[in-house]
Amino acid sequence: MSQAITIALEEDLKRSSSGLGKKSLWYEELADQDPDTLAYLGLNCCYDGVLKMHTLAGVLTQIGARVELEVWAEDLRQYDNNLFKRLVSQVARDHSSERYRLKAARIIASKAGFKFDKWSRAMKINIASPILNAVLEHSGIFDVSTEESKLKTHRFICLTADAEDLIKQRLFDASWAEPQFGPLVVPPKPWTAYDTGVYQDDMLSPLVPLVRKATGEQRRAIENDLKRNQEPLYVKAINALQATPLRVNKRVLKVLEYCVEEKLRFGKFPELEPPEFPKLPEYFDSLPEKTQRQLKRDQKEWHVKRRESVANQVVMNDDLRHARLMSNYDQFWIGWSFDFRSRMYPVSHFNYHRDDHVKALFEFARGKPVAEEDRGWLAIHLANTGDFQKVSKKSLDDRIQWVLDNDEWLRLVNDSPETTVDLWTQADKPFQFLAAVFAYYSDDPVCHLPISLDGTNSGVQHYALATRSAEDGHMVNLLPDDECQDVYQTVANQVIEDLTEDGSEEAQKWLEFGITRSTVKRNVMTYGYSSVERGFGDQIIEDLMQPLQKDVNYGTIPEHPFGDFREQETYARFLAKFNYQAVQ
Repeated sequence: MSQAITIALEEDLKRSSSGLGKKSLWYEELADQDPDTLAYLGLNCCYDGVLKMHTLAGVLTQIGARVELEVWAEDLRQYDNNLFKRLVSQVARDHSSERYRLKAARIIASKAGFKFDKWSRAMKINIASPILNAVLEHSGIFDVSTEESKLKTHRFICLTADAEDLIKQRLFDASWAEPQFGPLVVPPKPWTAYDTGVYQDDMLSPLVPLVRKATGEQRRAIENDLKRNQEPLYVKAINALQATPLRVNKRVLKVLEYCVEEKLRFGKFPELEPPEFPKLPEYFDSLPEKTQRQLKRDQKEWHVKRRESVANQVVMNDDLRHARLMSNYDQFWIGWSFDFRSRMYPVSHFNYHRDDHVKALFEFARGKPVAEEDRGWLAIHLANTGDFQKVSKKSLDDRIQWVLDNDEWLRLVNDSPETTVDLWTQADKPFQFLAAVFAYYSDDPVCHLPISLDGTNSGVQHYALATRSAEDGHMVNLLPDDECQDVYQTVANQVIEDLTEDGSEEAQKWLEFGITRSTVKRNVMTYGYSSVERGFGDQIIEDLMQPLQKDVNYGTIPEHPFGDFREQETYARFLAKFNYQAVQ
C-alpha cells in the first residue's frame, strides 16, 4: 500500500518535471523530498483526520505542515551542513520515529539561530494536494465523504468499507497509525525548565512544553520563576502528579473487551456501530410537512453519526491496544503539562481524564491497606458511581446504607459481570461502578482503587470561597451538614417563587409545564464559567425547546407546549431572565 503511494508520487513528480513552462508550486517543494516519507506522513495525517473527524481542508493543512518540516530540514542542510549532520546523527541515534527526528531537530536548530519562513495555510494545502490524491487513489483505506447543509457543503476524510471492516475486526494495525505520545514504562522526567519534562530523552522533551499555547509573556514569567525557584509550588504539584505510578485494572479490561466484542449499547458507552439509516417510508408524501422535514434532517444527521461511530471504533482499538500493553507491566506512568489557564492535562491520549470506560481502567500501582473502619469511604464511592435512586444526593450514612441494603445483587455483579450486564450498565458511571464493586468485594486487603469525591458546582464553590460566603458555601456542600445540599434545586425553588410572584401569562405557562432542577441545571453550571442571560436562553432552546419540537415532528406529542419556533424562543428568553436573576 505505502509502496503504491510512493510510486504514484514519483510518477506525478516525473510528469511535472517533463512539462513545459513554469513548474507548479508543489513540484518546487516536493521535488527534493523522499517519496517514501511523503507517503508515510500522508497516511498518518489521513488516519488522524478520521480519528478527529477533521474536514478535508484540515487534513490537507496538516499534511502541508508536515511537508513544511521536511523542507525545513533540507533548507537547514543547505544553510549549515555541519550543523545538519550533527543534528541528524544525534536524532537518528535517539529516535526511530521520523516525526520525532524532524521536530526535535527543528527546535534545536531554532535555538542555534537558523530561521525559516513559515508557510501560509493556502500554500500548505497546495503542496499537500498531490500527496492526498495519491493516498486516496492508491491506499485502499481512505475516501472522501460529502455532507450537505443549508449553508455549505462539508467534505471529510473517511475510511473505505474494507478498512472499516478491518477496524471492526480489530485486524487493522500499521506503524503510521500510532499516536504521537503515549504512556511511559519508566518514571517521567521531572519538570526543571520550560521544555525539559516528561520524557527521559533530551531530544524528545522539547516536543512537550510545560505550558501549552502559552503567550510569550506567560513563558517569560514561568522561565523567570524557574530561575528564581528551582521548583515552584505549581511545578512541584505537577511533578508529584506525573510521578504517581499506575496500573491497569485487568478485571475491568476483561469486561470492556467483552462489551466491545458483543457490541453492547448502553448509556454513554461509545456507539461503535452506526444506527440504521432512516429510510423514507413509502407513504412519505402523505406525511405532515413537519415530519417530512424531520426525517430528512435525520438522514443528514445519520452521516455524522456514522463518522462518529467509525472514529469511536478507531479510538477504542487504540485504547484497548494501550491497555493490553500496559497490563503487562506492574506499573506505568503518564506525563502531565499545563494549559495557558494553569489547568493540568495528561500528555498521553490514553489517560484517566477520559470517558467512564477508559477512566475505570486505571488504578494506583501502590495500593493502601483498607481497615474495616475505613470501608465506609469505599462504600460511598461505590454508591456515588452507581447513583441509583439519586443516592449521591443523600447523606454519607445513607450512601453506606444503600450498599448494605443492596449487597445481594452487588455480589452477583462482582461474581459474574458478563451475565449481569443488565444490572450494572444502569449505573450513572457503569465501568467505574464496576471497578468499585470489584474493589469493595475483593479478598485483597490492599486497595488500589482511586476514591473520587465529586465537587458540587465548582464555580459556585470558588465564588463562595472568594467571598467567604457561608450561605453560598452551604448550598454547595462546603460546610458540615447531615444532609446533602442541592444548589440546582435551590435555584429551581427560587425560580418557581419568582414566576409565581410575576403572575404573567408567560410565567403561568412555565409553571404549568413545570420547573425542576434539570430545567435550571445547565444554566447554573455555566454561570461560573461566564455564561450570561443570552447564553442561558440559547441553552434552554437547545436542551428543551428543540427536543420537544422533534417529538412534535414525529407525532410523539400532539403539539409543542410553547407554540411555534418564534414563540419557543420568546419563552426560552423569558425563563432565561428568571434563571439568571435566581442564580445571581
